[in-house]
This record gives sequence, structure tokens and C-alpha cells, in this order.
Amino acid sequence: MNYTNPPAIILGSGGNGLGVARSLGRRGVYTIVITDKINSHEMCSRFIDKKIYFSGSDESLVEMLITNSALHQYSPVLFPIRDITVSAIADRLAELKKIYRIGMPDAQIIKTALSKTSFDRMALDKGFPTARTFTVKNFSQMDEVSNQVLFPCILKPELRSNEFLNVASAKAFIANTAKELKDQYQSFAMASPEVVVQEYIPGGEEQLYFCFQYYNRDSDPVVSITGRKIRQWPPICGSTSSCEVVNIPEIENLSTRFFKSINYFGPCSTEFKKDPRNGKYVFIEPTIGRTDWNNSFSEGNGIPIPFIAYCDIVGLSIPNFYQKRLKYRWVRWSADYEAAVYQLKKGDLTLFDWLKSLRPPIVGPIWSLDDPVPLLSSYFSRIQRKLFKLLN
Repeated sequence: MNYTNPPAIILGSGGNGLGVARSLGRRGVYTIVITDKINSHEMCSRFIDKKIYFSGSDESLVEMLITNSALHQYSPVLFPIRDITVSAIADRLAELKKIYRIGMPDAQIIKTALSKTSFDRMALDKGFPTARTFTVKNFSQMDEVSNQVLFPCILKPELRSNEFLNVASAKAFIANTAKELKDQYQSFAMASPEVVVQEYIPGGEEQLYFCFQYYNRDSDPVVSITGRKIRQWPPICGSTSSCEVVNIPEIENLSTRFFKSINYFGPCSTEFKKDPRNGKYVFIEPTIGRTDWNNSFSEGNGIPIPFIAYCDIVGLSIPNFYQKRLKYRWVRWSADYEAAVYQLKKGDLTLFDWLKSLRPPIVGPIWSLDDPVPLLSSYFSRIQRKLFKLLN
């Protein structure tokens, strides 16, 4: 096949992969998705031109990208969508850059920022406030830390690896006692022993702020959009279930200062939490080497970060994009329903305030007027499952 411009290879599906495919496909970029979920409803998108099934590890995926010459023609642009894939790419970044176009900084920068421990040290060295962090590699160290940390605290994997994801019930955990902390660690330590224990910053998810950005090769920010979480699910340690645009120059300035200080190149994001005790923004974590999984938030508000990244990486002129005057909220409906019900039962949310937070316009990870089949496919699958239960 002949391309006017290089194709894009998206390394994974899910909401992030679908968002990237739509951002590129809407603007005429030929998209190839490599995934082990070839039959998922996200893969029904009309903006995915080619699907390749691959079920191996991320390391073997990178090996396949290097050795499969059929993928090398036209020097495609790579878009990883998971941290573990970004890490595997960083391990062989020099080899991959001879074949593909990749929006990433030096491999060492990636590895440092992906590690919870080394990121904490780097952020502190650069003057950013972070939550107090303890590194744990075994049960003995966990015993020591449980006697030092203040409760409640947060337990996270050092790197969100496949081994961790295969056994853990959440991406992070909150512990209110030493026993809870040890029990949670016990639940996945055999598969993923290296973790961090972090101070819990008080305040609800509405105190969590983020900034989505893209940086060119000169480490200059090309676009930025800031926002605030409305709710997340599961509570405290979950993923965004709803968020909104909030223009906070301090969040953008902090993000820009951090990424410029590490000579960053590519798409990225940051998350901060406002500490009610002193009003400071505490640096929670960066997203490095990829778009955030709810990248359709920026797309819906007029800033198509994946396409902007594509244009810059390929060397095309970047069209002017501006935030929409009418701000779109981003809602993941099923998760936000769970989050709202939880808060309603606790008395932290009223029905009026919940409905008010869902007022249009709204964009989401799956539903799109110009690409309805993924959502229709998910509804069809749910109906099938319910009918199967009724009949059996």
C-alpha cells in the first residue's frame, strides 16, 4: 500500500488506543493497531485501518517490531499506550529509532521517570514537593516501613508490570493500619515484590489536577491543557471516571518546568494534588512516553494531542488548534455511576450535584457520534451476557 504520509502503529487497544486511533484517523492518518484483544469493542472503530494480533510479552512485542520487516516500510510512527510497553521500548530505543519514528526522550530519562523511587528523587532534586516515599523490596523492609509511615498511606508497585497487573486487584491500594499494609503487600508480593509506600495527601479526588502536553525536539511545549478530576473509581486509588477543564496556570507552569528540566520530547502528562494543609500542589506522578489513557478529554476540547504529536514527529506543519470555548467534561459512564453511588451512600454527594456534574457537553472514551460502533458493540455484548445468564 502507498501512503501519502507514514502510517501510525498503535501498540495496544482499550480506551487509550481507541482515542489515539480516532485522533489520527479523523485526519487521514493510516492506523495499525497491534493488540491481544483483537475482538474487543474498541477494535470495531472505523478509524482503525489494520489490526494485527499479538499476544506475547512487551519485550517480545519490541523484538517483533525490530525483526518484522513488513512493518518497516515508510518508517511508521509508534504510539505505545501502556507504561510497561514504554519501558520495553526504552530498553531498545536506539535500535527502534533506526526503523521507526518515536516521540520519546533519551532512554535513561524514560526509565528514571517510570520508576516511582527514582522519579521521587528526581522531583525532589528539582524542587518539586512530593508525597513522602519509602521503597520496599521484600517483607523484611515492609516490616520496617510499617513502623515508620503515617497512616493512612498508599501502596503502589515500583513499576506497573504485567506480573503486577495479573495478580493485583487495583493499580494502587490505601492502607489504614500496618496490618492492612502488610496484607495488601502479601496479596501480590510474590509476583511483584518491589513497591513504594507513600504518604497519603488528604482531600478528595476533586483536589487532583492534571496537565496534558506535547513537547517538540527542542523540549518546547507545543500544546497544553489542564483539568481537574471530578470523580474516580475505585475511590482514592482508582482511575478517572469524570473530569473537567480547569485553567490553572500554576499547574501548567509546574508541568512545563519539570519536562523542560529533563529535556523532554513527546506526549506526556502530570498529576498533582492540592494539599489542603498548606495549599501547595504535590507532584503525584508523570505519564511519560505516551498519551494518557483518557486522551479523548483533550481531543474533545479541541486539542488532538496524538495528531499534533504525529505531525511534529513526521515533520509536517502543525495546524493551529485552540481549546473550545464551551468546555467538554469527560465521563466514563459505568465507572462514574459506581463512583457516584459510593459517594451518595457516604453522604459526600447529593443527587443534584451529581446530575449537575453530568450536564452537557460531554465526551467519553467509547462513545463518539462519528464512530458509534464501539459503543454499540459493547451494548450488544452486555445484552448477550444477560441473555446467556437468563437462559442458563
